[in-house]
Order: sequence, then structure tokens, then C-alpha cells
Amino acid sequence: MAIHCLYFCLVAVTYRTGDLSFAYPIMRGSAPLFTSVLTAVILGEQIGRGGWLGILLLCAGILWLARDGWKSAHSQKLTLTFGLLNAVVIVAYTVVDGLGVRLSGNPSSYILWLFLLIPLPLLSWTLLTRPGAFQAQLRLRWKPGILGGMCTAASYGLALWAMTLAPIALVAGLRETSVIFGTVFACLFLKERFGVLRYAAAGAVTAGGIAIKLF
Repeated sequence: MAIHCLYFCLVAVTYRTGDLSFAYPIMRGSAPLFTSVLTAVILGEQIGRGGWLGILLLCAGILWLARDGWKSAHSQKLTLTFGLLNAVVIVAYTVVDGLGVRLSGNPSSYILWLFLLIPLPLLSWTLLTRPGAFQAQLRLRWKPGILGGMCTAASYGLALWAMTLAPIALVAGLRETSVIFGTVFACLFLKERFGVLRYAAAGAVTAGGIAIKLF
């Protein structure tokens, strides 16, 4: 619970200091590689050549999506710093939850308790420090808030369940293929233009997912 609360705080700080298109890939693109090294060294999980190839392709593709941000990295030092720091936190909660859900003997119970406990300190702090702002946001955005919460619980819950069946590092890597869907949705619904290089980066992520599955 403590690690997840730290993660959410660092997400907010990171997004406040720089561009989303730079901050998000930094956090999500570097975490799977760190997780793979940690689980291989400490837990002794066997990933295999295909797994390592897939994880490297995934990380390279995601980090390449932030290529425009790297050009202005000098002016976004805080974003880079907080992004990499949060990548370490992501690794921490991934490994802790991966082990926790296995040791619990009941993935559903672990997942439900996790999502019940995580909001308590954040909600308490908000109610103590900014009760008016919280109530205003609740009135305006309670519907998308509930929908987003359900999506978060379902997506991370599925990832934790998968960690009971497969190596933690591989599941952590496959989670990041979500950037492909983000690219497609942004193109179809937000009419954003990504160019050939960003589509190539999405292709590298796709190839990484295929390598993990097939090899």
C-alpha cells in the first residue's frame, strides 16, 4: 500500500514538471527492464532468450516514443529525474505484488484488498488538506472517476493473476504493450499524427510482445 501511494504521488509530480509524451515512456519504458534484471538476480526466475529479446524490444520501442522529449531533456531534467525514480518504484510494487499474490493463495482476495487499502491514505490526506477541491471534483467527475477506477482494478488485477502463472518480468513487459492501443486510439479518436518513426516504435513493442509469446 505504501509503495503504491508513493507511486501515485510521483506520477502527479512527474506530470507537473514536464510533457506527458516524455514522462510516460520514461516511467513505463525503463521499468520492465529493471524488473527483469531484479527478478532474474534475486528470485532466480528463468526468462529465456526470447523473453529477454522481447523485453528489450518492448523497452526500446516505448522509450523511442519519447524521442521528441529527449531533444528537450536538458530543460526537463526534473521530469527525467522523477520519471526514472518512479520507474524504480514501479519495479518495487511489481515485484512485491507479484510475490504477494503468489503467497496469498487467493489472487482475487489479494487484488480486492489491495484496491480497498490503497486509496485510504491518499483520500484521508486529500480530505484533510483540500476538502473543498475534492468535493468539487467529485461532483464534476464522479462518473469517469468510477469508470477509470474499474478499468485500473481490472487491468492490474489481470496482471497480478497472470503473475501467478508466468514469470513476473514477462507479465510486467507485456503490460506495456498498452502503448500500442494508446497509439491507435490517439490516431483514430483524437486525430493525432504520429509519423513513421512512432509507428515503427509501436511496431517494435508489438514485435517484443510476439517474441515473449513465441520464443
